[in-house]
Amino acid sequence: MKRFYALSVCLLMLVFAAGCATGDKRTEKATQKALEQIKKERKAKELAEEEEKKQPRPERTPEELEMAGDEYLRQGNYGLAFLQYNKALGLEPANSRLRYKLGRLNVAKGLTDDAIGHFESMLLDDPGSALAYEGLGRAYMASGDLEKAEKNFGEAVKKSPVLWEAHNFLGMIFDKKKEFGEAQGFYSKAIALKPGEAALFNNLGISFFLAGKYENAVWAFSEAIRLRPGERTFNNLGAALARLGRYPEALENFKKASPEHVAYNKLGTIYFKEGNYEEAARAFETAFRISPTYYTRASKNLTRSKEALLKETP
Repeated sequence: MKRFYALSVCLLMLVFAAGCATGDKRTEKATQKALEQIKKERKAKELAEEEEKKQPRPERTPEELEMAGDEYLRQGNYGLAFLQYNKALGLEPANSRLRYKLGRLNVAKGLTDDAIGHFESMLLDDPGSALAYEGLGRAYMASGDLEKAEKNFGEAVKKSPVLWEAHNFLGMIFDKKKEFGEAQGFYSKAIALKPGEAALFNNLGISFFLAGKYENAVWAFSEAIRLRPGERTFNNLGAALARLGRYPEALENFKKASPEHVAYNKLGTIYFKEGNYEEAARAFETAFRISPTYYTRASKNLTRSKEALLKETP
């Protein structure tokens, strides 16, 4: 009986062993089959990708390239914008809109000769193109040739009086010539065309300031601030108010543009230029007291004011 039991146990062990071996083989086969399937799929994908690479990609249209250039320009990426416009122009050499954009971009990059070439090409295709004349005005102004700039901006507004930027540039040119009445006339025309542009009111305010019309300057700078508050216009308004003797208001506007110690230093500088050395010294002392460690300029100005006071003392 014992012998039979032992034999039975041995037989059972053999059966289980055979079962395990059979299971392992099945698992191994299934795993191998799955691996082979994965390899096939990978190979098929690689072949498909290789085939796709061989296929020529559809070229972008000039319109698509121009839109891409516009987007790069909005991002401030002049290099990529230039590349897109240039490609588009290669496909459409007679596209004056692309030439204008490329010309403007070249002006922004300081490549005025290239810009002039684009704008002159526009005029060859269309001798009456107001935008070509406006572009030439920009290029010549950037190169410092104000005479040619004035001539071309003048042609631009003759052919298209609605070009507000050309009017603005003419205002700037006449300010440089110290013909302030003419300049203010051009700024006023630009404002009539683009009343929401803060920079135009700021430019008009500067022209009034240079002409000594400080009340008018205060009005123009205030309008610019109403449209778009900014450091430059607050400073300009402060300077105009100071010229009218409205020093507390001037100081408040300087404070809106700069830290308090800088604002007092600006006010002190105005007092100093006006010969009011006592008030200048007070302003510089305040600036130095607010920021003694970091604001050395106020200390130097204070010394200058005291020296000037000593010279005035009999």
